[in-house]
Amino acid sequence: MWKRVKAMMDTEFLRTITTEDLALLGTEEIVYVKPVTVDSELAFAVNSADGRQMAVVRDFETAIASAIENEFVPVSVH
Repeated sequence: MWKRVKAMMDTEFLRTITTEDLALLGTEEIVYVKPVTVDSELAFAVNSADGRQMAVVRDFETAIASAIENEFVPVSVH
């Protein structure tokens, strides 16, 4: 996983990246965690980089742990 991320950060690659490549950048490695409301209570959604919801959990720490356990790189969305 990290080799692919490193390759994508290579300067030469970035100079030749297409719009289609940019849209796919990180889709298999990155998930984002954002607060959501479920039944009038705060929860946290784990979404793939392309926006698909993968999970909803009760707390932020569980969302992050779940992402890492499944070999994703989590980022937080405010």
